[in-house]
Amino acid sequence: MAAGVPAVAAVNAAIIASRASKAVRRTEIKAQQVRDLEERVHSKKHEIYEPMLTTFQKLLTEPPPVGAEAEEALKRIRDFSTWVLIYGSDEAIAAFRRFKQGPGNPGSDMWQLYADFILAARRDLGYPETGVSHEHVVGLYEADA
Repeated sequence: MAAGVPAVAAVNAAIIASRASKAVRRTEIKAQQVRDLEERVHSKKHEIYEPMLTTFQKLLTEPPPVGAEAEEALKRIRDFSTWVLIYGSDEAIAAFRRFKQGPGNPGSDMWQLYADFILAARRDLGYPETGVSHEHVVGLYEADA
């Protein structure tokens, strides 16, 4: 009987080790799935933000678009409106809404609203602790004027 105790202990240890190994593998697989999902969401955010940021920048720095160019800008804004609700952070959605409503509000500073949106987009795209301020954003365009 004394010889059987170590054998039973060894078998139990092997069973426990096997179960622990399977649990670790399941955890690693789930963690990889989460990382893959986060990467897809991050990639999608880049896809939706890039044309909108370019469109807004053009609207603020170039003469107003006309004809087909204006229609294309409106289409990009409508498309972004749909997708930002799905992929955007609460802060980005709120900043986008304020920017869109800015032209109808007397005294709205479109550059400040644009800077709000840029900063919300930066945080949403992976820079949550950004040190960039409104002055940085607006100053980059003032330097070009």
